Amino acid sequence: MERGHCDPTCIEGALLDCHFAFIGRSRGVSALSRRLTDSLVSALKPYRPSLPLGELVERVNLIYHRFEAPDYDRRHPELTRQLPPIWQEMVNLASGLLPETGLRVLDFGCGTGFEADLLLQFLPQSSIEVLTCFDPSPEMLDASKERLSKATCPTQFVSVPPWQNGHSVEPYDLLVSNSVLHHLSEPLAHVEALTTVLTPRAVWIAGHEPSRRYFQNRECMKAYAMYMRSYRWRKYLKFANYAAAAGRMRGSDPLVSTAREATAEGIFSRLPATWLVGRLIDFHVAHTPEEAATGRGFEVRELQSALSAGWSLEYLRTYSFMGPIYEGRLPERWRRIAKDLKDRYPLDGANFCSIWRRRGKAQKSGS
Repeated sequence: MERGHCDPTCIEGALLDCHFAFIGRSRGVSALSRRLTDSLVSALKPYRPSLPLGELVERVNLIYHRFEAPDYDRRHPELTRQLPPIWQEMVNLASGLLPETGLRVLDFGCGTGFEADLLLQFLPQSSIEVLTCFDPSPEMLDASKERLSKATCPTQFVSVPPWQNGHSVEPYDLLVSNSVLHHLSEPLAHVEALTTVLTPRAVWIAGHEPSRRYFQNRECMKAYAMYMRSYRWRKYLKFANYAAAAGRMRGSDPLVSTAREATAEGIFSRLPATWLVGRLIDFHVAHTPEEAATGRGFEVRELQSALSAGWSLEYLRTYSFMGPIYEGRLPERWRRIAKDLKDRYPLDGANFCSIWRRRGKAQKSGS
């Protein structure tokens, strides 16, 4: 969908250069990801994948999000119900670091348009010169178009076309992302490539990424284990669990559909286990302390160190103190326990949101 006087060909070309700059570096695995690969490569061997790990992660994610797009928001209440007030806080803070008018915004990995929709709720649309929504999944991009159809600011939606060179685009002042980095085999390479289309003092609002600190906190792990022991008894009384199991048997589970489609496309020689497909999709998400020990999940201090030459951390908030369980659905007793953990260990939630700012020198007006 095109609004205003933006040139989508020019924008797509610049973003494509960014995308393939990443792919060119993703044939290997960076220090951030290297600890993840040994056990994963070993687990993949029986299914004989036809792609190197970096490409495999990308392709499997594209297939998975094709199947998940129609039902994504309903499947993720931990995003749709929990994040709006956090995004409001982040947008309010970030607006003080941004130009008041002529704002150029890039939503990288826009998905269903969730974060762009929140941004437009909390930031005056009149201040936005252009909002570019980028996602490699056509299905997700279609959902974003529908969600943002009533936006009043100039808006562009771009996917990954065939290889193009020689395009340039005016740089963006604001980069937004939400629940994206953990799907990438080489997230830091993506960040590095994205800087080529950002202003020297650009702001990056990064929403909802996994932190392994949660799995390194013994008190958090103790509370989570207690909850799961309690939940195992209660879950048998819930019809929803039987409905979900029936859906998996019918093949409506996106993981099942992804495994079948990836095999049909020749990405695997044998039908892979769904748990393994899940590990490829959520490449940087830890599920246990043992997985966190291999490097799954981000550590903000490591990100700060890796990005220190080009970015400064301006804001950090962690949450999800009952791990993958959305706290809004917890019984009152477990909500109190989660709140107590948050009060005692404010940096150790299972997920975090952050704001970063580039360290470059601001451009002089008129230059």
